[in-house]
Amino acid sequence: MEATLAPQKTATDQATLALEMLHTSRARTLSMVGPLTQAQIDYSPGAGRWSIGEILDHLVLAEAHNRKDITRLVELSKAGQMPVVRRSLGEINISPAFLPKCFLPFLELPFSIISTIIPVSFREAVIRYRVFPAVTADTMTPRKQREAGALRMDLTASLTEIECLLETHRHLDYEEMLYQHPILGTNSVPQLIRLLALHEQRHQEQIHDILTDRGFPARS
Repeated sequence: MEATLAPQKTATDQATLALEMLHTSRARTLSMVGPLTQAQIDYSPGAGRWSIGEILDHLVLAEAHNRKDITRLVELSKAGQMPVVRRSLGEINISPAFLPKCFLPFLELPFSIISTIIPVSFREAVIRYRVFPAVTADTMTPRKQREAGALRMDLTASLTEIECLLETHRHLDYEEMLYQHPILGTNSVPQLIRLLALHEQRHQEQIHDILTDRGFPARS
């Protein structure tokens, strides 16, 4: 009797699974911050530390940047061109916390080489867990004291936009569309969406720390 091979998941399947992961992460974030007042959203646990509102705005900005790149990949694919987007450290200057950003231009090539040999699981762990401190990219630095309702709406709308983008072009091969960055490595569209979900989970831990901070304001 011949063994039956399990069907391989298609690129669309992988994108759907990644979207489900992001959807689950977003639902948890919204449940964590849904009951909060504006004062609680704006509370910072210390000098130089983000408030919950700033964390949420950072998530919105990071997702907007990635959605822009996914849109570009879709456009390239539809035009019959090689669907690859490359971002330099000058454009997205995320960096390890111990490394001054002024050194980044000199480390672009070494980081690019290292990222090709680092396992995907390790790269995902770096994104997910705060044992690897990082400094956010300048373009994703959050705005202060944004209105709480607007932040919640932006988080919901941002996810909807990504879902609509992928659904509209579901006939395309998302695994062939590649995003490249010296530190983040080479990622297909499903992998990029998965990184967004892991990034959000990382910041959920940060939100939890603020919610349990002894100085966190009581609901008035």
